[in-house]
Amino acid sequence: MQRVLILGGPNAGKTTLAVRLGTLLGLPMIHLDAHFWRAGWRESPRAEWTAQMTSLVAMERWVMDGDYARTLALSARAADVIVVLAPTARTSVFRLLRRGLLTRGR
Repeated sequence: MQRVLILGGPNAGKTTLAVRLGTLLGLPMIHLDAHFWRAGWRESPRAEWTAQMTSLVAMERWVMDGDYARTLALSARAADVIVVLAPTARTSVFRLLRRGLLTRGR
């Protein structure tokens, strides 16, 4: 297992699992939000994002979290393993509220 793609909706636990798997397997972690969003929460331009993703998925080893629809085919084709997280609505709402409280003011 050299390339692991973790998919799921908001607050599904993608980043938490990616960090743990990366540590356990000794794989570098790629958090797609950190590459996609620019200052002020502006989206990366389409062509730039596609080029960035092409470069990221070309790496030999990674655990990647995030499922940007525009480039999902690139990451899915490159992955050895795809993990889809699907928590219940109750769990997602709880995590959303918890995140809101923990990051309030930041």
